[in-house]
Amino acid sequence: MEVTIDTHAPEFGYELILIVPLVYKHYLNNDKITVITNQGMRCFYYFLPEDCVVEKYTSRTETTNASYGEIHTQELKNEIFPDYKSYFKSKKLKHFFEKDIIIVNNKYNTEWGKNPINFLDLETLSEIFKILSPDFSLIYNRPRADKIPKDNSDIHELGDYDLISKEFTNVIDINELEEDYSFNELQLILGSKSIGKISVQGGSSILSSFTGGFNYIYAVQGGEVEHNTFNLWYNKFSNCKIKTYSKYNTLLHAVEKINEN
Repeated sequence: MEVTIDTHAPEFGYELILIVPLVYKHYLNNDKITVITNQGMRCFYYFLPEDCVVEKYTSRTETTNASYGEIHTQELKNEIFPDYKSYFKSKKLKHFFEKDIIIVNNKYNTEWGKNPINFLDLETLSEIFKILSPDFSLIYNRPRADKIPKDNSDIHELGDYDLISKEFTNVIDINELEEDYSFNELQLILGSKSIGKISVQGGSSILSSFTGGFNYIYAVQGGEVEHNTFNLWYNKFSNCKIKTYSKYNTLLHAVEKINEN
């Protein structure tokens, strides 16, 4: 059977949770499938021939096609996902990491038309860096605007890049890594090679759950919190170990315990 799936450029998380497993299901059924998606998304469909992934869109819309389902629900529509960790872990990088990798994902942008809500502030970031950077290869991941397609949110200045360059030079800013991969592919490779991630509500919490290890998610608002989806089925993406936090101090307490494990 020949199938064409046009994503219609939905939010990043919607595509990962709803459309990727749908495409993968067709692939497992030996259907001939073509996906029309955003620029930079080819790596999420690595199992398809290159000419079957059309990176048509350059920006994302606020919603998704209702026919693909809803992500804020207590039941996951499709539970079989590609094994990103096994595929991307063996990819070679120019940068050499001396210690086990942990990735700290963050965002600082408008949410639901309001000021930033779910983010790691400078004080919390500073504490995380102090705790983890001596013992791990710590990668900080807040994508600059030129790394990802534009969506319905505005990115604001946080001061985090200056914090790293002035006070935590041993922390690696993912934006500064010069590798021969697209930004999304680099995120998948690093995530697959890491022992775990710290993330925030939104796309980073989803992507961080796609490549195994642990994922400590900071979230204070959103459909994921309302429907408890983090704890109900985020682990099904890759058997990732999920823990959630709604206060900075409880997250930091958990981060302190990482060194003890």
